[in-house]
Amino acid sequence: MSILTGRVEPFLGCGIGGILKGVYGIEGAMAVIHGPMSCASGHRIFPLFAGKEPLLPSTAITEIDAVMGMEDRLQQSLVKAVEMYKPRLLAAILTCATSLTGEVYEAVVKRVGRDAGIPVMLLDGSGVTGDELTAYLDFYRAFRKIQPAAQVTSPDSIELAGLSSADYGNAENLACLQVLLLDFLKLKVGRVLFSGLALDPQNWPGLPVLETGRLWLESAAPAAAPFGARGIRHWLESASRLLDRPLIGDLDRHFKHADDLIGAAREAGLGKGLRVGIEAESWWAVGLAHFLADELGCAVMLSSDVNAGRYQEKFGPLAETLIDIGNVELCTHFQEFGANLVFGSSYVKKGDWDWVPFWQPIYHVVPDYRSLMGFSGVPLFLDILQNSRKA
Repeated sequence: MSILTGRVEPFLGCGIGGILKGVYGIEGAMAVIHGPMSCASGHRIFPLFAGKEPLLPSTAITEIDAVMGMEDRLQQSLVKAVEMYKPRLLAAILTCATSLTGEVYEAVVKRVGRDAGIPVMLLDGSGVTGDELTAYLDFYRAFRKIQPAAQVTSPDSIELAGLSSADYGNAENLACLQVLLLDFLKLKVGRVLFSGLALDPQNWPGLPVLETGRLWLESAAPAAAPFGARGIRHWLESASRLLDRPLIGDLDRHFKHADDLIGAAREAGLGKGLRVGIEAESWWAVGLAHFLADELGCAVMLSSDVNAGRYQEKFGPLAETLIDIGNVELCTHFQEFGANLVFGSSYVKKGDWDWVPFWQPIYHVVPDYRSLMGFSGVPLFLDILQNSRKA
């Protein structure tokens, strides 16, 4: 197992994308890009991924603005956004062009927020300060500081944190997580950060938090996405420890049934000689890699974020790993690896292997997505592998 970090074409973009993954998961929230028009136009696909109108206002600064000063431009744009769209939360996102000028924008943001009576956040989305993953974490932490005060508690509900409505297949995957939590921990998902979150200070219950998705390695008991029998069990056991809730229901029976299906497939040689590439952020990629490598015996190469490397440094080697490598460069690595099957974005939809849409961006028309997580996902997953072998 090796970890390769050098790259030409990145898997992750600048921080703007990560912030938008949070913003568009909040009902009534809006982002304003403080930078050139291209920084906004290049990211209008993110609200589409979240099922929202591709509305992404920009201050549209020019070279003259950069020389003359840009604070007034930001204030005018934020005020106009408030007047036109009446947002309940506004995020001003700095770009490379505005982050490096040394101008102080905090006073502008506070003034607009005070006058409008809404939270206005200032976030740095420039590529200088980080990528999509680090910016998502920054947005999450900033949101924690301005979220409505909890009014009531709900002992049988939790908050899932670290997801995004812009993730590919998010609705189906979220439904699968809800089933697992309800069936085996008797817990309802009362709130998801960030997926369809409603900012309602009158009804904002205080809930225990289960960190998953992009926050999984922040957790005291990190567990990757629940793919495969062992992956599901590990995720549930980790959630049980973190939330101090006993596991209930017939988990052993469900686990044995899924494990028997996987074992039979392995004995039939389903994973033998199968070389699989995975392109996804680490929670999804590591969970899928564990299933393929540990439970089915496939050879795996994954392209992911830095947390995939950190996870393996802490818990042991898992797969050939590329850190932040994407697009054509990633395809070259998958070809050298000899991949038969690839889970990933449209960038890796090639004729050299079977392609399963798994990660944003998905541009091509695909059949209705069915989650591969949870016990219901095991037979679906085995069908995919079986069909791949037949091809």
